[in-house]
Amino acid sequence: ENQSQEATHYQWDFGDGGTSADIHPEYKFKGHGYRKVLLESFNDYQCSDTISHQVLVALSRIFPPNAFSPNAPNEVDREFKLNQDAIKEEGYHLVILSRWDDIVFETRNEIKGWDGKLKNGDYAPAGSYVWVLDFIDFLGRKHRQSGTVTLVY
Repeated sequence: ENQSQEATHYQWDFGDGGTSADIHPEYKFKGHGYRKVLLESFNDYQCSDTISHQVLVALSRIFPPNAFSPNAPNEVDREFKLNQDAIKEEGYHLVILSRWDDIVFETRNEIKGWDGKLKNGDYAPAGSYVWVLDFIDFLGRKHRQSGTVTLVY
């Protein structure tokens, strides 16, 4: 938050290569981790003042797709994969459930996507499925998230 007084020009450095000259910029950080955010403010006489703060960029949740199709033309749309670079493989546990609470897919300690197949190798029927994901982020914090995904053909 910019709390400069009597400044007329601003130069932000977000610590990951991004900059802005806005008074109150909004910024989307690239990646995760600690970033040193620096603001240099200037007045009409080119007098300046600088302040910086270390900011932690971390995830609190992931935003997964809500549908996929094993026969989609684009390869990335052919599986339901919950992944983000801030998620550790160790502690990753994804379960996909049918509407009858049968486990149709499960992976532990391996970030792997569901290709729409059942345990017997047949494709699951089109429809909605519940997913539950437990994961540990790069800070060692545990998370649990759940939602639904629609399988379409």
